[in-house]
Amino acid sequence: MIRTLVISLVLLQTFAASPALGDTIELAGTVRLAEGQRVTLADVAEVPASIASLGSIPVEPDESRTGWHAVTAETIRELVSHELGDRASSIVVRGGPCYVRWHKPPTQTASKQAPAETEPVADATRYMAERTVRGDIARRIASILQAKPQDLRLTFDDRDAALLATPGDGRVVEVRPTGRADRLPLAVRVFDGDRVIAEGTTRVNVLVRRTVAVSTSALQRGDKLSTGSLTIEDRWIGPSTDAAQADVIEGQELKRAIDAGHVIAARDIAEPITIRRGDLVTVSVVTPTVVVDIVARATNDAKAGDRITFESQDGSGRRFDARIDERGRAISTVEGNAR
Repeated sequence: MIRTLVISLVLLQTFAASPALGDTIELAGTVRLAEGQRVTLADVAEVPASIASLGSIPVEPDESRTGWHAVTAETIRELVSHELGDRASSIVVRGGPCYVRWHKPPTQTASKQAPAETEPVADATRYMAERTVRGDIARRIASILQAKPQDLRLTFDDRDAALLATPGDGRVVEVRPTGRADRLPLAVRVFDGDRVIAEGTTRVNVLVRRTVAVSTSALQRGDKLSTGSLTIEDRWIGPSTDAAQADVIEGQELKRAIDAGHVIAARDIAEPITIRRGDLVTVSVVTPTVVVDIVARATNDAKAGDRITFESQDGSGRRFDARIDERGRAISTVEGNAR
């Protein structure tokens, strides 16, 4: 019996030291640390309680990028694998890269105290457990925007307090957006069995915390974005702001002038040139009965979706129009103009 007990204790200790199947380490978007602070895994990611001991693993961020240092999911996977060996295969690492920045703590003087950083609106975490229409609205908006409650700020209209306070327990609450705006319009119905016991419309001011690229100086149309003209940071923005993907924005060209401090939006960036003048392109010539691929030379620069003139390479010098489908490929129909 003693032998059985000892074996059981050994197995229990082994199981307790192993990560659970499906444990997920979620990288943060950005992190600000005090100057000189050593970076650990717990600083840059959410580490499940079952593998909390991994949180003390030191992390070395990659080289500086406009004042920020990047920690990638691949870096974390390598660190976890080095720490756990074969047991690391059950751990999933998601998100990233996480951008880390060190800063000096604010200084204070006897005559003037540095103002404390305040948030104008509390995040949506407090609404998530509410069993009311307000709680259902908060959960619905978080789902639509695929945002964590702590990355969401919601300001409700006091004029709709009665509707928002309607209990939702044991009832079906329908929350339906009726438009798209930073002040989000919503239609609400509350069903109790086969009866509608409350309904109305409301608007909610919405802010989402996103990692975005921000211009550090005024830029002109045609300028290329670079590490010298950008900074990567967390900003509270409205859901109608279609922010450009911050980690792939470098080197892209602006199609309009912007001011310093501007959050770079997808609409600010020019579509990349897909085909250059003189490129040889495969053109699919589509007829009602057959599709024939030929090689032709582009006579102009073009982007995907543009329609330009091509020159046949069969020696005839024939020219025809075709629409750019993707890099190296275009499509022409029998209705296209041949000349």
